[in-house]
Amino acid sequence: MSWENTMGMTYKDKLEEAKMRNIAIPSEILDKDIVGVYKFFAILEDEKICFYIGKSTNIRERLLSSNGHIHLFFKESEKLVPSEIKYYLGEKYIIEVEIIEVDYYDTEFSRASHRLALAELAEIGKYQSQGQCLKQLPEGVSINEIKYWENNYKLGNK
Repeated sequence: MSWENTMGMTYKDKLEEAKMRNIAIPSEILDKDIVGVYKFFAILEDEKICFYIGKSTNIRERLLSSNGHIHLFFKESEKLVPSEIKYYLGEKYIIEVEIIEVDYYDTEFSRASHRLALAELAEIGKYQSQGQCLKQLPEGVSINEIKYWENNYKLGNK
């Protein structure tokens, strides 16, 4: 299917198309708005590699909307997640998305949003300590920050 054909697809259609392309996404995202952390894995036999972790106040939208990771994969976008999906599928992996729901109810937005951000960062830290999710950068990081780090803090440079 060409990406032009995905333009009029429903979210359910996109979920089915993803499934046919060996991308497994929990169907529960169609039934309710889920606030939480989502993780992309590439799986081949007994190997399971986490290549991206994100957070959203509506995971269905984050994955399937016209700016969502799966829709962008269908469009053959060069962004990180669609590119990683394409790479791993090309290497005969299957892609699996896992979701961790996060309690977003609170009397203060600040607390709720930090709880969601902390859940995402905890998962990223866990997988990066295993050598995974290393292409993923924090929001707002620019090439200048990367160069500064490489010149001043990268181990093995001195």
